[in-house]
Amino acid sequence: MSTRSFILLVLVLAALMLLPAVAVAESKSNPVGPADSMAVSIAPQTGMARFVRLTTEQAESLARQAGGKGATEMHAAAFFGEYGALFGVRNASAELTLANTQTDFLGSTHMSYTQFYHGVPVFAGVLRLHFNAQGLITATNGTFIPDIALNTVPILSAIEANGIAEAAVKCTGAVAVNTTLYVYRENLARGISGANHLAYEVEVSNGMDVREFIYVDAHNGKVIDQITGIYDVLDRKVYNQIFNPGVLVWEEGDSLPFEGSDEISDPAVITDVNRVIDYAEDTYNLVASASWGNFLSYDGDGATMHSVVDTTLIGCPNAMWNGTFTQYCVGVAGDDTVAHEWGHAYTDYTHNLIYAWQPGALNESYADIYGEVVDLINGAGLDDPGGLRSDGTCSVYTSQPPLLRVTAPDSIAGDYDASAAQFGPPIDGTLNSSVMIVDDGSGDTSSEGCNTLVNDLTGMIAFIRRGTCDFTDKVKNAQDAGAIGAVVANNEEGGDSTLTMSGEDDTITIQSLFIGYSDGNAIEAEIPNGVDVEFAMANGNVRTDDSYRWLSGEDDPGYGGAIRDMWNPTCYGDPDRVASEDYMCGTDDSGGVHTNSGVPNHAFALLADGGSFNGYDVTGIGLTKAFHIYWRAQSVYQAPASGFADHADALEQSCMDLIGTNLPSGQVIDDIDCAMLANAIEAGELRTYPEQCGYEPMFDPDPPPVCSTETERFFSEMFDADPGDWELTNEGVYYEYTPRDWSWVGAMPGDMSGGFFAKDSLTLGDCTPGSDDQSGVVYLDSPVISVSQSDKPVDKTILVFDHYVATEMDYDGGNVWISVNDGDWQMLNESDFVFNPYNGTLDADADGNTNPLAGQPAFHGTDGGVVTGSWGRSQVNLSSYVRPADAFRLRFAFGTDGCEGNDGWYLDSVEVYSCKFEPPKLRLGRSLLEPK
Repeated sequence: MSTRSFILLVLVLAALMLLPAVAVAESKSNPVGPADSMAVSIAPQTGMARFVRLTTEQAESLARQAGGKGATEMHAAAFFGEYGALFGVRNASAELTLANTQTDFLGSTHMSYTQFYHGVPVFAGVLRLHFNAQGLITATNGTFIPDIALNTVPILSAIEANGIAEAAVKCTGAVAVNTTLYVYRENLARGISGANHLAYEVEVSNGMDVREFIYVDAHNGKVIDQITGIYDVLDRKVYNQIFNPGVLVWEEGDSLPFEGSDEISDPAVITDVNRVIDYAEDTYNLVASASWGNFLSYDGDGATMHSVVDTTLIGCPNAMWNGTFTQYCVGVAGDDTVAHEWGHAYTDYTHNLIYAWQPGALNESYADIYGEVVDLINGAGLDDPGGLRSDGTCSVYTSQPPLLRVTAPDSIAGDYDASAAQFGPPIDGTLNSSVMIVDDGSGDTSSEGCNTLVNDLTGMIAFIRRGTCDFTDKVKNAQDAGAIGAVVANNEEGGDSTLTMSGEDDTITIQSLFIGYSDGNAIEAEIPNGVDVEFAMANGNVRTDDSYRWLSGEDDPGYGGAIRDMWNPTCYGDPDRVASEDYMCGTDDSGGVHTNSGVPNHAFALLADGGSFNGYDVTGIGLTKAFHIYWRAQSVYQAPASGFADHADALEQSCMDLIGTNLPSGQVIDDIDCAMLANAIEAGELRTYPEQCGYEPMFDPDPPPVCSTETERFFSEMFDADPGDWELTNEGVYYEYTPRDWSWVGAMPGDMSGGFFAKDSLTLGDCTPGSDDQSGVVYLDSPVISVSQSDKPVDKTILVFDHYVATEMDYDGGNVWISVNDGDWQMLNESDFVFNPYNGTLDADADGNTNPLAGQPAFHGTDGGVVTGSWGRSQVNLSSYVRPADAFRLRFAFGTDGCEGNDGWYLDSVEVYSCKFEPPKLRLGRSLLEPK
């Protein structure tokens, strides 16, 4: 370590000691449970344990089974034999492989096991056993995927998967650089159930600003998922750029400060070089201190911290970590930004959080925490004034977000969340006018405004739909047509969050705002009736503090001010607790990783400084103790799939581990600190599931019993092989229709084998009648089924079928019909369904919907928030259609419009049951004539 490094490390420790310290308040009950009782936390995505803490008695019993105390594989085997079933482990020796063993400064040992299925690693399947210094197991945590059942022999080669992944990324120069075969569980990061796949993880990169992990089904070649490996400060991703790392201008041992070179003479760039050098070292020292010098650099082994400054190839203003180095646009190298990017690097080499949904939000939160802790202790940048913040306030240094205020008509009047643009004049709260939809003469996409407009917008505010062209082109076209402002609405269903419109165009002189999809729909529907709006500023009535504390990005002139507030995330439209109305539920930004980071950000700030929030009082424990607890959670307990609830468990266990330990600063964590941590966790609702998002599969996974009385199954078809007696027919709408049918397939989603499939392909047709419009319907008709004959009368006849649906929402879908005694076909009504009915109606009014089933109830769309479906069982009461001695046939009809689609409708089994009638039991009473 250099002399400067040693001095800065001492300064870090000294500064940490001076920060707000602890104090005391009565603790709420600990959701994990007291240390002397066994505690089990359940993972919603698997239904099994994610965190187990043992009692001392249980730990000592395991040690006796293992033949003595100590972190040995025999001791681990004893644990999995006794408690493995809590996680879903059936055969530890076959399913788990020891990955590494580490001993920390407390003398605690941590054994990390990786899950395998028939020799194939399970993505994010990691279980960690934690031993105290006495050699007893205290806790086990992680993710284990139970009940896997799939073929582990790939049909596709790795080379074929690479080609599919590269095509999915669609970036010139981006190629597959690493390919690994996994068992991949869908929806794991989202915290809900999902199907298992044998899949290739393909890392596609251009070595600079593109790094995407594509998951390709190794059996059918479908792209299952995509997770970014680029971690931005701003909420955006930029591709299709070429990178050259440039010339080495400074390395360890060179003089400081950097004074420029032949390659760099711009004073702003020289300033950024010095900032990047200094703040990378500050981050290095922060973690070195928190780990007692045991974790050096981002990989824990002293890796060189490579950085690139003055880049213009990542969508400036921006900064990012790309898995190899950090890079910064000019004016985006403040202390919290540099530490933020290196925080992503430390995450990669510790808990390696999946960059999506809650794990991704936790990834972003940890980066923000690194950034702000470095900012608050290094004495650089805009720190003064920097006093403690008041409860619920914004900072006077916060750029107030804009609003779109609708003033007429009354039916939609109110304030709508909005984001501004990087181009054009700033929003000043003075613009108001009527709204007109743009028309560029291009037909169905004319409201995207990508071409010269054909309508006159003089004095109006233009309403534009997001589309394929740049934001600057849209707004400039509106300006050229006379508009005095522009509102751009998202065009993607579920895209209700707001985005900062990027781009540069010095000729744009009108203000513009971006609004979400649903808000855009509401406003657009009323425009024919006359809509008046104002461009307003939000939070005008929020009290403000004269302090820079907890602002992120305030030292970056490239941003023009801070971009997040950890103390009060709502000042920037981010949530401060899970149940907040600002919690982002959609799929934008990898499931809201930047927005929802506000929840754990706020919990950290509250723990460090103290305050009252959401009914909980927290007395601050200071940055030193808080960061030590968070670092231990990151480096010891958390795993790739850790969500907010896992984070809460890890924090509380880390705090208990550290009680009584002398920190490098001389401070000591005690049980009161852990009580304050528990209060901060409860205040932020880290263990609360975001019910408001409705992250539910299309089908309820828990069907009731078919009958409450005696049951007889009189028809069953499992489709293990093509039965041959099911009739296949089809009808097209236009003459160019290409006949197609349901088909029997041997493999289906979720590794289900044997069933019928109706295709809903993205490549099917072009929706142009006379060209290649593929609107049509395919039918799958059962053989004749005779109603059960029985001595006991039949109360009900119940149809049961297992199916999977993933179609184009509103346009493509299917339903079920019945023909009794060779009569006409009748559609089974929604009211006939006992369980898992049709989930909606195919939209007959949707633009260009020529599906023959349009307007009918149907199974259509996908599971919430994703583009895939899941298996479900539907039950239908046929009693209003059939009687004893009747014979009937079933028809599964699947219709599509003329183009586009998704996957289709899979049918796995069809069964019919009779529920026997049981007369009510008579209760005999005393006769009126009976003598008393």
